[in-house]
Amino acid sequence: MLVIGCAEPREDMSSEVPEEDPGRQPGDGCGDLPSECADAETLWECHERRWELVDCAQECSSRGGLVGCLTEPGLAGKGARCWCEDDTATCGPGQAECASDDVLQVCDPDTLEFEESSCEDVCGALDPPQLSRGCSFARCDCTLAGTPCEPDSRDRCEAFALARCVDGLWVVESCLCSPGECDPWAPGGPACDC
Repeated sequence: MLVIGCAEPREDMSSEVPEEDPGRQPGDGCGDLPSECADAETLWECHERRWELVDCAQECSSRGGLVGCLTEPGLAGKGARCWCEDDTATCGPGQAECASDDVLQVCDPDTLEFEESSCEDVCGALDPPQLSRGCSFARCDCTLAGTPCEPDSRDRCEAFALARCVDGLWVVESCLCSPGECDPWAPGGPACDC
């Protein structure tokens, strides 16, 4: 169990109060704006497109007390939140890791719990659908190689390789030159940049 909370905010966190609309009131429209700290103990939260003022001390009263209203860059568009002493988060915002050879787990920014996804599902949901080569370096490694394609499909770059549609299937050819990169913006279409 990872406990998020400390006496002092981490260097990558801020409790600075952002400049805000001085006329903002609870219930005013907020669209899809991220949450903001009103001060060190109060959060402006955009809930159902309306601003709500959240008392972080009250929010944290049953969770060991208040650390503060903190802003963290990795909160996936949420902006800020109330951080409590006993937050029993298993992960931090933006964190991802491989749970196994073909399972990626990504931290849900709302619950701070890992959510697992099969790389086969992640790659299959891409456009166009791809096959999984497994999970490595905290990401799913996907490839077009061997998946169906339309005869008029344009060549594509796939990391350090060039993918071409041959006889209705994607064929991936490594760029075996130096620097060995595929240039998606090459004149005439994607090509190995040698």
